[in-house]
Amino acid sequence: QSTWGMSLELPTLRETLIRHEETIIFALIERSQFALNPIVYKSGEDGIFGQQGKTSSEWSKSTNHNDVSYLDFMLQETERLHGLVGRFSSPDENAFFVESIPRTILPPRNYPAILNPNTINVNAKIRSVYLNYVLPRICNNTDDGHYGSSAVNDIQVLQALSKRIHFGKFIAEAKFQTEKDRYTELIKKSDAKGIYEALTVESIEKKILDRVKKKASTYGQDPTEVDGGQGSGGGGSEGLCKVDPDVIQALYRDWVMPLTKEVEVMYLLQRLNPPTVAFSTQEGQEAFNKSAATYIAGTLKPSESVSDQLVPVPHLADVFGAVMSNKTFMGVVMIEDSKVGMSRDTQQLLMSHDVVVSAECFVNIPEFGSQRQRFFVISKRVGLPSGNDKSVIVFDTPNEPGSLSRILAVMTAHKINMTCLESIPDVSVGFRYHFYVEFEGHSEDVNVREALQELASLTTWLKVVGSFVNAIK
Repeated sequence: QSTWGMSLELPTLRETLIRHEETIIFALIERSQFALNPIVYKSGEDGIFGQQGKTSSEWSKSTNHNDVSYLDFMLQETERLHGLVGRFSSPDENAFFVESIPRTILPPRNYPAILNPNTINVNAKIRSVYLNYVLPRICNNTDDGHYGSSAVNDIQVLQALSKRIHFGKFIAEAKFQTEKDRYTELIKKSDAKGIYEALTVESIEKKILDRVKKKASTYGQDPTEVDGGQGSGGGGSEGLCKVDPDVIQALYRDWVMPLTKEVEVMYLLQRLNPPTVAFSTQEGQEAFNKSAATYIAGTLKPSESVSDQLVPVPHLADVFGAVMSNKTFMGVVMIEDSKVGMSRDTQQLLMSHDVVVSAECFVNIPEFGSQRQRFFVISKRVGLPSGNDKSVIVFDTPNEPGSLSRILAVMTAHKINMTCLESIPDVSVGFRYHFYVEFEGHSEDVNVREALQELASLTTWLKVVGSFVNAIK
């Protein structure tokens, strides 16, 4: 069960941690069946790809694979594949090669905002601990030639450890909600040591250590070879274990639990920070995007540096993904340029993603002359009516004469002033179009609410994209 579908009740979260123990132990047992195979972790001429190059492999010579180890290549390509189907848009998943994760090819998932938006990722430490501490203790330092099997099992262990350790974010949020006043005081003092001590419950940690050792002893044995072939069902001689239970217990004591608490402390220290803002760094648009993000962040944190609030992402679609997966609180997207008009890409993403337009702003950079751009702020939170608002809706109409004119008649009857009306092509179905409309008023205004109720019966699909303060007036 995915974490995002769970409650933040501590007993429920502890059940998930117990399942993580079993995943990690079984993955370690599987990896221990093979030798260490040091060449898997080397790059350059000493690595597998370097050795291939020495045997005149044209594929190896024509690529840059020599720069990475065999494990890193396998892990990076595995994560790319998983990224295509949306694995790392889930708030309980964290990639090792974040910059290499592609946009998902599947419809976007809208995850509930369980966590405070964050980009905490300690996978570099996890990888180092695994390679330098864990592997030498569970594998014989020899080469058996099973490089592919070794790397595949390495990936299973690394991803299991990552998921368990980053689960500390959910534990931290649950504890914050349970003792909000206590943690708020510690956070405001930036008291990392005090937070660490507040998170530590030695009796629970002892239970965890005893439990993982017993599980390692039980799961790591062949029951037919214990007690004269009768099997004990509950352990037996630790000398028969595939992985020394003391090693797994020490892994939890020295690394898994401390790193989990490190994640918890990092999460809580930023828990009260002003909201983060995502923006795209795509070529030709970065200056405007960053300027808009800086302006919006400044309205949330006046008279202070806002650089720590800005979250750059490569592409426009990634801004939507960051908001939907709760990596950031909000994002800025260009909706209109004074020289080229409305952004079709933004309009289409607004239709296909379950986000809300909660504000708008204008940006004019002097070095670009008279060019101005209008930006939408996207988030998951609908703004309250201010008396000076705009709204955005998208809809489809029946394919029959007069269908659009009936829509316009409803808007006129309710005295709604439209400021934009465009037909937008549906990129998933050829020669099909949606309508995009901006108008004055808030979705909670009486006349707008009544109009939307009527439009629901005249359209085949209707979505209120957002209502926000009119930045023009």
